Amino acid sequence: PDDREYVYAEMARILALGDQYEIQYRMKRKDGSYIWVHDMGRRTIAADGRDAIISVLMDISQQMSTKCRLEHEAATDPLTGIYNRKGGQEHIQKAMKSACSYSFFMLDLDHFKQVNDLYGHQEGDRVLCLVADQLTNLFPDRAVVCRLGGDEFAVFVPDCESVSSIEQKLQTLLDSYQAMMNRGWPLAGSTLSVGGVYGRKHRTYLELYQLADEVLYEVKNSRKGAFKLCILE
Repeated sequence: PDDREYVYAEMARILALGDQYEIQYRMKRKDGSYIWVHDMGRRTIAADGRDAIISVLMDISQQMSTKCRLEHEAATDPLTGIYNRKGGQEHIQKAMKSACSYSFFMLDLDHFKQVNDLYGHQEGDRVLCLVADQLTNLFPDRAVVCRLGGDEFAVFVPDCESVSSIEQKLQTLLDSYQAMMNRGWPLAGSTLSVGGVYGRKHRTYLELYQLADEVLYEVKNSRKGAFKLCILE
């Protein structure tokens, strides 16, 4: 039932071009579970003269499960469990299409190399995982949180309440990171720098990335351990 409207629309589109079709969708079983099917059919005329369709349905649940798992792995950072650069870009582009307003910002862990050098790479990995946890806990479910690579992260928040609400969360994030480092890795002297933008006009991921990167660069070259959020026209 969840796919019924899609199936009707897709079959109408395909059959408008010819008498045969192929389509994949979910079917609900009597026990409430779902299977994926590959439906191959053609239009014909029944014995009583009415329009009819003859089709063959094949259960492709296992194939779809494997496909979904591989797609998830390809879009996910194996260390932190959040989106990787590729997955983040895809979901940000999708979220942008329906967002009335948004905030996009990039984060960089200052002097992160000192964590690895002084405490070991295992501890460095632990810090990265904790930062990912802080981001996913601080921002709403609809936010797209990703690890761009190394010690760089990015967050896209659609339909933001206000600039001030985002700024408050960014300050909370900076304070939490500083407290965490003071407790666990004080000798590293690592801080968190954030640069981002707030806007309403739809933009491509590349545009957002370039704009936020410029702001982050400004923060890191003026005073690390701070944030700046620019309002776009």
